[in-house]
Amino acid sequence: RQVLRFREDAEKEIQAFMLRREQAKQEAARRAEQERLRRWEEARLRSKREAELRRLPFPPPPLHGTPDILPLTSKELLEMEGREQNNCAAEHDMFVRRGGYYVYQVLAPERATLSIYRGRNGRWRRLELKGKNNKSAKAATEQAVDRWLSQAREFR
Repeated sequence: RQVLRFREDAEKEIQAFMLRREQAKQEAARRAEQERLRRWEEARLRSKREAELRRLPFPPPPLHGTPDILPLTSKELLEMEGREQNNCAAEHDMFVRRGGYYVYQVLAPERATLSIYRGRNGRWRRLELKGKNNKSAKAATEQAVDRWLSQAREFR
């Protein structure tokens, strides 16, 4: 009798364990499905917001250009810059449209692409300054751009 009772208790415990394991699997599957749906909805909303942004015109440049530093004021100009310089400028249109970021074409002292961003203090700062094929810009170009940024911030 003790052996039979032990066997029955063991079978009940195994069945309870199997039931708990199955419930845990179902709960994990339910959570995974909820997470998948949440990510899908976020992607859908992000895509919708980006489509709305793409319909808007480019914002005006935050800093006026010069004869040697020209703001790229449209998606088409960004694409041309990307082709001419063999860089990813064309992919930055959404950053520009969202604000706090802008791209400029630098003609002298050397040909380069400049991206600037608005820092936490509200001042525009140099983010990237790259020559053709994303090569580093020369020191003279960096100095000229930094001088322009400094002057442009003062007269803004």
